[in-house]
Amino acid sequence: MSARSLAAALVAVAALLAVRRTITVDLRNIDRFDQVLTDAVDAGANHVHGVQFRTTELRKHRDQARSIAIQAARDKAIALAQSLGRKVGAVTTIREDGFGWWSSYGSWWGGRHGAMSQNVVQSSAAAPADPDAVTAPGQISVTARVTVTFALE
Repeated sequence: MSARSLAAALVAVAALLAVRRTITVDLRNIDRFDQVLTDAVDAGANHVHGVQFRTTELRKHRDQARSIAIQAARDKAIALAQSLGRKVGAVTTIREDGFGWWSSYGSWWGGRHGAMSQNVVQSSAAAPADPDAVTAPGQISVTARVTVTFALE
C-alpha cells in the first residue's frame, strides 16, 4: 500500500470515529442553564444529549401525586359501584404500582422513559421568561399509580 493510499485510508477511518465523553452538571439555578449550555458548545461540545430537569422536592410531589391517585381510585370505584346499584365498602387491599418523574429533554437519548401508566399527570409547557432563551423547561411531571380493592356492599 502506498503512503498516499494509507493516508487516505486513515482519513476515512478517522471520519468514522466518534469520541464521546459524558459529564454530569448539577445546576441549582435554572436561570443559568442557557449560559452553561452556550459555554459547553463554545468549548467544543457538538452534541448535548440526555438533559434532565429534576426537582429537589420530589418526595413532596410524589406524596401529593399518590394522595390524588388514591382519591381518583375511590372516585372511580364509587362511580362503578353506583352503576351496578352497589356501594363501596372497606378497602381490602392497596398497592402502589409505580411512580416516576419525567422531563421531556431527556426523553430520546439516554433519558428515563418507558411505558408508565398513571392516574396522575401534572404537566404543562411554559413560555421562556427570556424570549432569546434556548430552553423553556416548563414543569416536571410526577406520577403515582395505585391499585385499591374495595369490598362491595
